[in-house]
Amino acid sequence: MPPKPYYDVSTEAYLFGKTKEKPEEKVRQWVLFELLSTYGISINSIQVERQVKVGTRTHFADIVILKENTPFVVIECKRWDEKKKLQGMQQALSYADANTMKAKYAVYTNGDVWEVKRKMGDNWIGIPDLPKIVDEEYRIELDVLVHSINDFKPAFYWFTQSVPASSAKTYFDCLQVLFNGSTYPLNYLDNNLLFGTDNLLRVICAKGDHPNYLHGKMVAACKSYSAYFNSRLGQSIGNEYINDEELWHLTAAFQMRFESLVEDTRGINSEEAHFIRFITTLFQYLKLQIQLRGKRELFVDVPAVLTREFQSLVGFLFQVHLGIGFPDPVLEQSCSDMRNLCSDAWEKFKERL
Repeated sequence: MPPKPYYDVSTEAYLFGKTKEKPEEKVRQWVLFELLSTYGISINSIQVERQVKVGTRTHFADIVILKENTPFVVIECKRWDEKKKLQGMQQALSYADANTMKAKYAVYTNGDVWEVKRKMGDNWIGIPDLPKIVDEEYRIELDVLVHSINDFKPAFYWFTQSVPASSAKTYFDCLQVLFNGSTYPLNYLDNNLLFGTDNLLRVICAKGDHPNYLHGKMVAACKSYSAYFNSRLGQSIGNEYINDEELWHLTAAFQMRFESLVEDTRGINSEEAHFIRFITTLFQYLKLQIQLRGKRELFVDVPAVLTREFQSLVGFLFQVHLGIGFPDPVLEQSCSDMRNLCSDAWEKFKERL
């Protein structure tokens, strides 16, 4: 849950004894009020201007959120008209990495931009927002987690493996169930990308359905994707064009758009980048499938690159939101163990269809 849009806080209400209405302080007070109201963080877990030593120089971190009295999140605040986002985030990261801090999360904001990164191993990875351990309102309940894992198990049977054509429809049916219900943790993904992928999978899953149904679902998918391009990237695609184009042309056009995003991910967070790579493989598969329309077989083998991109997306979400690591796809024994664990779930899913 990102913070509410920037608003001015009266100097009379400034927290932590601050009184001067400096541009940077206006942004910091907005952040402080959002941490208390939107995120529900206790004021006793917040520090301002905490001393931090980077190299031989001493600095002061704008905001530090504590967890068990240990620095957990570092937030760097800049004035509203500050446009040097990369430098601001690098400053937050240097404070978070400092030996006297060692925070797990770093945030940069100027009131307009709200960028969050998490330390994973030796790397800082961009994520949509602060974790659920900070935002107590969004804790996942155990029963939801168990049901989600069970829902994913049939798809995990094909962990990084290619799926033979004879099982392709069942595999895509399994994926469509996941994206249709926005199963946890897929529900953290961008809604427009989620809705678009739900409809795209309906097109892929369709077998012998009327052409108007296929076209209608494809139009719905492309309109959702278009809304994402417009809201996140400022790229406008006319609905008139989407409505008028045939299934093949829409598939080819949007495949090219997603492939261009894979090559240039500027302005896209890490979750979206994983999702976009997966969507690209779906469009690639659909193009092959459309070539078979009118022929006896409507499905071809699902390439391993598609199942790997799905595993990469879901694995990233589980690691970021729950700290759960997935088996290394390079380790054959780990993948084999996963398939054995999920084989019963796959067989039961097939029986339900």
